[in-house]
Amino acid sequence: MAEERKDNRGRNLKTGEYYDSKNKRYMFRKMIDGERITITAPDLVELRKQENDLLCRIDRAIS
Repeated sequence: MAEERKDNRGRNLKTGEYYDSKNKRYMFRKMIDGERITITAPDLVELRKQENDLLCRIDRAIS
């Protein structure tokens, strides 16, 4: 069974989420139509809010 990825505070990271320890920022990366989209935020709550907004916009564009 695969081990869950965690940030430096022990919080679980979802698929596509990364913690950049050098810059102390969270990042979310996703490939959309061959183009990499990157979102950065200073904390995980803000990152997930922006991530949700992006995924909602993608779903609306596809539908």
